Amino acid sequence: MKKILLSFSLALCLSQQAFAQTAPFIDASWRSSNLSMRSEETTRCVRMAIIRKLHCRADIRKEYEARGLIPGTEQYIQKNYGGMSIAQINNVIRKINSEYLPKVRNVDSEQAVPGEITRPMLEADMGFLEHLINLKGGQPNPFDQFMKGK
Repeated sequence: MKKILLSFSLALCLSQQAFAQTAPFIDASWRSSNLSMRSEETTRCVRMAIIRKLHCRADIRKEYEARGLIPGTEQYIQKNYGGMSIAQINNVIRKINSEYLPKVRNVDSEQAVPGEITRPMLEADMGFLEHLINLKGGQPNPFDQFMKGK
């Protein structure tokens, strides 16, 4: 019986460590936009029925998305990285993979604190960055240098 309790206690401790999340990774500009968006929701969507309030909040989010202020959206990527070369975008992707992904929490937007960059946001950003690379002509063929010599 003691072995079972010890095993159960050990498994419980290990599972809590496995699911432990790091502290929220806050981006100052996203925090400012996020707080502004929430404030606007509070003023514009006050005293509305539930469905109308949800539509109002969605409309405000669409406005902020269209201005490229929400990370994890295509408009954000176009606004911030659209003028970069393919090599520069590849460097951004490497930086996201090495510096940011290990630091962010895997939570949805409802659980995130204001200004928090989450794993789903970064994963969406990476997908849009890859799409941007394709729009710019894609990755150069690594075998082109060998083909030119022939």
